[in-house]
Amino acid sequence: MKNITIKLDAEQLRRVRHIAVDEETSVSGWVSRLIETELHNRDAYELAREKALADLETPLSLGGQPLTREEVHRR
Repeated sequence: MKNITIKLDAEQLRRVRHIAVDEETSVSGWVSRLIETELHNRDAYELAREKALADLETPLSLGGQPLTREEVHRR
C-alpha cells in the first residue's frame, strides 16, 4: 500500500470523520472504499460498453422478410 495526502477544508474533514465513525472505519479506509467502488463501477461500465458495441456489429434477426417499398409507404 502507498500513502497519499489529500487536502480538505475543515467542514469537509469534520463531516468525513463523522461518516467514517458511523461506518466503523477510518477516514483512510472510507476514502479507500470510495475509490475502490468508483474503479469497480468504471470497469463494469467499460465492459458493458464494449459488449454493447460488439452486439451492434451483428444485426438482430427478427425473422420475416424486409418490407417492400409499397408496404413501407402504404398509408
